[in-house]
Amino acid sequence: MDEAQKKIAELEAKLMLAEQKSENDEELRKKDEALEQAQADKAQAEADKAKAEADLTAAQNTIAERDAAIVIKDARIAELESQVAALEPFKAQAEALEAEKAAAELAAKQAELTHFAEAQGLDPKAEAVANAIQNVDYAALIAEVNKNGKPGVKPVVASYAMGGIAAKGEYDDLLKKA
Repeated sequence: MDEAQKKIAELEAKLMLAEQKSENDEELRKKDEALEQAQADKAQAEADKAKAEADLTAAQNTIAERDAAIVIKDARIAELESQVAALEPFKAQAEALEAEKAAAELAAKQAELTHFAEAQGLDPKAEAVANAIQNVDYAALIAEVNKNGKPGVKPVVASYAMGGIAAKGEYDDLLKKA
């Protein structure tokens, strides 16, 4: 039995060694898997870092381009503001001249209507006549002339206004405006 016990002891030793080797192999396999996962995670982290750096560089370039565009636009705005400032006195002069021209045209029309009213025997200071002259209302002034009842005016005005005959004389332009 000695021999048999030796063989059993040997087999038990081999079995223990095999179990230890199996355990060691399992631990090594787990360690290898963990190492491979760590390497994959590291590679992914490096790829993410590279992408983030590329995105950062692109964003910085975009910001730099926008800053350059803003500087150019600010310079253009300053240039245009200086042009506007240089033109301001001329604008005021042009507005003043336009106002003077409008006032002169109004005064000329009012003088023309006043002269017409006086020629028709109307009192330019009468309220209705004065309002028509003030508002440059040709129709109202002709209505006042017609209301006045002068026998010669009514038919003449009506024939010019309705007949389409070209008026000749001192007041033909007033009839065209009516």
